Amino acid sequence: MRTRDLALRLLVAVGVLAMGCALPAAQGVHDIADSERAAGQAIYREGILPSGEALVGAAPAGVLRSGRDAACLACHRRSGFGTAEGSFVVRPIIGADLYQTRTATAANPRIAHQLGKPLRPVYDDAAVARAVRDGIDAGGRPLRDVMPRYALSDSDMRVLTVYLQTLFPRDAPGVSATEIHLATVIQPDVPAARRRVMLDVLAAFVHDKNAGVRSEEARRTAGTMRMFRAYRKWVLHVWDLSGPSAGWTTQLEDHYRRQPVFALVAGIGAADWQPIHAFSERFELPCVLPLTDLPAVHEGDFYTLYFSRGISLEGEALARFFAAQGGSGRIVQVYRPGTAGAVAAAAFRGALAAGRPLEDQPLPAAPDAAFWRELAARAPEGRVLWLGKKDLVGSAALDADPSAPTYLSATLLETPAGWAGLHTMMTYPWVVPAARE
Repeated sequence: MRTRDLALRLLVAVGVLAMGCALPAAQGVHDIADSERAAGQAIYREGILPSGEALVGAAPAGVLRSGRDAACLACHRRSGFGTAEGSFVVRPIIGADLYQTRTATAANPRIAHQLGKPLRPVYDDAAVARAVRDGIDAGGRPLRDVMPRYALSDSDMRVLTVYLQTLFPRDAPGVSATEIHLATVIQPDVPAARRRVMLDVLAAFVHDKNAGVRSEEARRTAGTMRMFRAYRKWVLHVWDLSGPSAGWTTQLEDHYRRQPVFALVAGIGAADWQPIHAFSERFELPCVLPLTDLPAVHEGDFYTLYFSRGISLEGEALARFFAAQGGSGRIVQVYRPGTAGAVAAAAFRGALAAGRPLEDQPLPAAPDAAFWRELAARAPEGRVLWLGKKDLVGSAALDADPSAPTYLSATLLETPAGWAGLHTMMTYPWVVPAARE
């Protein structure tokens, strides 16, 4: 990847972090049965009732939503803190907010005046049930129509309210009164130049952010309510991993034990991101836009945000290209097992139209010119080489003159300039360089 591409992707990553990562809600009420909390969580997050049936909510105009679409997090978010867009506000439903009278507090009289009077009386379990079932708030007023009505049984309501009481604000790991600690993870064998580019961009952004903290602090007691926030300096830690990936989890846990962090930002590596992904999910630690071509994308996972599906996306894009061409001849794809090329090959195989002839050819240890000539003869529609420079430079891979083109990966070649030719086409992870420029 070229230096500028890397820098631009890093700027997006730190920009997302600057807008704020959602904190996981704490679950520290230890005297509540785990089974009840888990059942309530399934209703709240997945829209699944203890019976195994889908949660159903009646929305405005008689529209029914079910399952995950009807789950509480769809509006109140995973944290329970709610959200706002324009004049539309989804109130927090964390236990610490529901089960007390909501009053507006502020640092000075000007902001207190803007906030106005107390907003509502305290909820209890009966009031929560009435709001969920009938759309009536604790003060006896109708909730807005956007709040669905749910016909929950008493036992279903019980586990849901149990779960809501486990949601409450807490001090986030890695956050003190004056600092927010962040970390970036670097896998082994990252070229020194790429490592330096990433760290230089992150260091510059953190320095820039921290340079404004003094002015932000001075504005804290001025202006409107939106300016009343806590400002903290960012502290960036570099977590270098070493050795085989089997030992990375232990290394990550050691780093986190020595210095908890609020989030992982960027990070870089050529190997599978799965160990870091699993660590983030287990510790409920946001991982913002790591620079990896091998993301670990799993349905239902929450804490890691990727740029794209990485090298798999090139395989899928090439399959769509072949479908658009409308041919029916055989395609041969070459890759080394256990590499990123094998991941691309699997994605290509899975996305290729059913019935299209495809032959997989794992690359021999030392392919000779005869191997490449015979391969070209077997691939009337083209051969796809999911290979890097080490396998292509100095080999006879591109010497044959097949009637159909050879397809290469820009990601695997890292610097693809000069490789495209009369019989060679290139897959790119974003847009072609000319369009990007």
